[in-house]
Amino acid sequence: MMKLKMLQKLSLCGNKSLNMKDCMCLSELCRLKTLVLKINSLESLDGIQNCYALEAICIDRTNVKTLESLSGLSKLTQLSIVSCKKLHSIEPLVKTNITNLDCSQTALGTLGANNLPASLIKLRADICQIRDLNIQSMPHLSFLSIQSTSRIATTPNAGHKYQVDVGTCPMLTQILLGDTNVSVLCTGRNESLRMMHLNYNRRVRELNILYHTPNVEEIFMCGLAIERLQFNPQTFETLTRIHLDESIISDIGALRHCKTLEYFSARSCKNLTDISNLPMARMRQLYIQLSNVEILPSIEIFKTETEALPLLELNMDDTCIKDMSIVNFLPYGNLINLSMSHLPFQDVGHISHLTNLKYLNLSWTSIRSIDGIQNLTSLSVLNIDHTEIETLQPLATCSELIELYLRYCIRIGTGEFQHIPKSLQMLYLEASHANKNFVHTEGTIIAYL
Repeated sequence: MMKLKMLQKLSLCGNKSLNMKDCMCLSELCRLKTLVLKINSLESLDGIQNCYALEAICIDRTNVKTLESLSGLSKLTQLSIVSCKKLHSIEPLVKTNITNLDCSQTALGTLGANNLPASLIKLRADICQIRDLNIQSMPHLSFLSIQSTSRIATTPNAGHKYQVDVGTCPMLTQILLGDTNVSVLCTGRNESLRMMHLNYNRRVRELNILYHTPNVEEIFMCGLAIERLQFNPQTFETLTRIHLDESIISDIGALRHCKTLEYFSARSCKNLTDISNLPMARMRQLYIQLSNVEILPSIEIFKTETEALPLLELNMDDTCIKDMSIVNFLPYGNLINLSMSHLPFQDVGHISHLTNLKYLNLSWTSIRSIDGIQNLTSLSVLNIDHTEIETLQPLATCSELIELYLRYCIRIGTGEFQHIPKSLQMLYLEASHANKNFVHTEGTIIAYL
């Protein structure tokens, strides 16, 4: 080991033949800056206190029981103790200058001033058994993730705190509390918060926090038991992305004030029927598939701003939309992905102006012809599964077509495949009259799925 005194980085991972109980063999590596020890046999960090230059340590999935040896490492800023099942206390970290800590999948029950350094900037404690949580003593904290803490009781015991007050962390920019019983509130104003991840959080019933976080840019609210969005419109001048998938949301009227909105996702929102108030001036991605949406944003918006709308992707698969006249006014300048599966769409000619389309899904629609698709020369993926089309002749000009889905297109004869462009790389056939006799061009892969 004397020959390795100049070593600055050492990684020992998964070596089952290495029976290393402690770190005494590393005690002379005084210039070591990065140390990775993922060794199941490791039980103690004794000896590591002599590695004064250490800046980053990873001891994931070891049997270490105490971190006392780290208290004197003044240069240590990053520590990962993921899945250290025998580690029940991290109090020695209070004496360190650690800024980045990952203690996920541990048995730690308390996180707060008594065991976390005030210098902490990033804290990740996913899949833990946290009973008490207090981040008020961490003024520099900018990232907090406490996800999938499913073992926490829904009703906290006396003295147990399952709340995160972002008002006490003025530097906090990202907070992730998905799939947990930890609630979030804000007793003071936080102008730093940019992202909140609350997916499937079992204690979030309202979002009063939004009144005090005026600069939030992205919110994940998937699976929440919130029916209506309510907040002060002045607090949402910066919101650009919102995720509502699988939630019970039914009223999004408050979003009409969010003029900066660029991304909206409400997949599988069965209670949502009306999105007419959704602002479209900056919308780039809109996903409402598998929801019960019936009413889209006003056609007048598309009529007057057809060229200006920046919409790139639109997915309306399997919704309750009956009036398909809106497709006549979709923005032809930018739209590249369009999906309308299981909708009463009949005429491809109505979208022939979307010349920049690269992905088009018309499966399970009422189309009998793809006449008009010849104008979509940029198309690379086309899905017309389960349709009544009889000819593929319009595809002859689609020179960039790579994937073609024709499953259960029982009216297409073998003679139609001569119109498929040579650029095609993947062809999906199933239950088609042509799938047994099709002679494909060189380089085409046929998938009989």
